[in-house]
Amino acid sequence: MEASVRSVRVLIRFGVFEVDLRTHELYKRGHRIKLQDQPFQILAILLERPGDLVTREELKKCTWPSWHELKGSTVVVVISILILGACTVAVDLGVAMFVRWVA
Repeated sequence: MEASVRSVRVLIRFGVFEVDLRTHELYKRGHRIKLQDQPFQILAILLERPGDLVTREELKKCTWPSWHELKGSTVVVVISILILGACTVAVDLGVAMFVRWVA
């Protein structure tokens, strides 16, 4: 079975700018410009579709997490907080018992 490989332009030049889609780097006249992930994703989408109208909904779909992704990460955060709280209570009880034993 043969795997299909999607060809992607790695380097895109426009004006004095150059974007490397593989490394997520933006350059202006050869100098690297720091760009956060979300703005870079939006820039990449616009550059991959020159001349096309890209709607706000399309940009949101590509750059913001879906409800299911957000819900999943929220559950992980809640469980982590509960575990951290339980560990804090256990350490607090252990310290209190040690202080009583020493005193």
